[in-house]
Amino acid sequence: MADLVTLLKAVSSFVWGGPALALVAIMTIVGIGMGAVLPPRDLMIRAMTPPGQSGKVFGFVFVGYAVGASLTPLFFGWLLDRGSPALVFFLTAVFLVAALAAITAARRLASRMPQFTGP
Repeated sequence: MADLVTLLKAVSSFVWGGPALALVAIMTIVGIGMGAVLPPRDLMIRAMTPPGQSGKVFGFVFVGYAVGASLTPLFFGWLLDRGSPALVFFLTAVFLVAALAAITAARRLASRMPQFTGP
């Protein structure tokens, strides 16, 4: 019984102290941030989607998001391993500017398209 108590104390001190607690705090902040960003993104996509095309558009967006979220850490990790941390920040800025340009272009194209009034 004493071994079990010692094991529980060791596990709880690791889980609730030090790096594990910091990880929980960081992941909580990330979750709150994602919860704040994803709904407006979905509303923007829905507003710019042509009638009858929402499935295709959402599929394209979510696949692109998943591919980018899985490949970007590998690429940026490779850059860090090569000793180029400044390049990581530079490329992040380039990708953000490209994303803003894409959103601006999509809004302009959506405003030029005729509005669907229904059957």
